[in-house]
Formats: sequence, structure tokens, C-alpha cells
Amino acid sequence: MTAVQLQQWVHGKREPSLLSPLYRRLRGLEERELIVSDRVLQAAPRFLSATREGMRAVGVTGAVVTAKFSQYRHDLELVDLAHHVRATRPDFTLVTEREMRSEDTANQHVQGTDVVWATLRPGADVRRRRQFPDLIQVAPNGQRVVHELEMTPKDVRRLRQIMRNYLLDDRVGVVRYWAAQPALERVQEVAEDSNAWAKAEDVRRRVVVAEWQGETL
Repeated sequence: MTAVQLQQWVHGKREPSLLSPLYRRLRGLEERELIVSDRVLQAAPRFLSATREGMRAVGVTGAVVTAKFSQYRHDLELVDLAHHVRATRPDFTLVTEREMRSEDTANQHVQGTDVVWATLRPGADVRRRRQFPDLIQVAPNGQRVVHELEMTPKDVRRLRQIMRNYLLDDRVGVVRYWAAQPALERVQEVAEDSNAWAKAEDVRRRVVVAEWQGETL
């Protein structure tokens, strides 16, 4: 995330006058090697991520995530989406893909162990069959809301298979796709096709599509 996004998560708003003390704190964390800041694009804000030591300090396991040019915009927009859905449903528990992978990876080699978060794709190898959404929200009654963010058009066949896998997962109550304008038409078409398939197969879940107009600062 960026410093401005972090400010919104901490203070609930994006306020330039509050950035100076935040930058001082971030510099302190960077000096202690708990976080790193990378500039992926010259004109874009720096991308903040935790180091191995920083992850250990807050009890997070899994791979260290750094900024990647190919995923930069998606990753930052996903931070905004996470903030949006949490603000919309504050009584739901929000789980990120990183948290899902961290928990499910720990038991992937244990024979007979069920996955906690992943949706299983058809295939022979359990490790390659695991499909993780961008975000999951868990309602107080245990029902799951799957959130996927699409910034660019994805291959139709792949997108259709992912949607159908979610629709067949009995732990999922709602499948919600958020699509930026370049991806919106394709996501809507595939969702309509997947919902028609679900109806024919007597599957009660449906894919819901909404346009994502969030802005990363």
C-alpha cells in the first residue's frame, strides 16, 4: 500500500496535513528494517511492504511480498477495495489472499487435511488445485462473500472456470466481482453465462458484478 492508503486505514480519511507525522513514523520503521518502500513508477507514490522481520513482528507468515510492475495497479486498487468492503460491512471478518495462503499453505502437505480458505479446482495435485480469491468476508453466521477485482480483461475460458468453481463451493454464499471499465464488459458476459449454467445445474449461488471506480493515490 501507499502512505496515503495507510493513512486512510489508520485515520479513516486522506488528509494531507496528517502525512508529515506519518512519514516520520514510516522512516523509523524503515530504519529498523521492518518495512521497505519501493518506487515502481517514477510518477507514482512509493509502495510500502513489510520485510521478513516486520512480518515476524506482527505474527504474519508466508512469502515476503514486494512491489511488482505487472501487479502494481491491481495491488493498490485492491487495498482501496478492501477498505471499501470493510467499511460497508464492518461486522464481517475480512480475510486477504495473503492471509488465506498463509493458513492453507501450512497444511498443504498434511494428508487428509481440508483447506480452510481455498476453493479446489478440478485436478490431481491438491497444491495446484487451490484457488484463492482476492478477498473473503465472513459474515457473523459463517457465510462467505468472495471478492475478485478485475482491472484488465482476463481469458474467457479461465474466467468462466474460476467463476464456476466459486459457484460450486458450498462454503460460499455470494460471489462478487468488481471490474474496472476495461474489464467490465467481459466480466459481465462471463458472469451471465456462469449464472445461466448455475441455474441449469440447480446451483443456488450467483455471480454479482459491480463496476469498480476506485482511485489509487
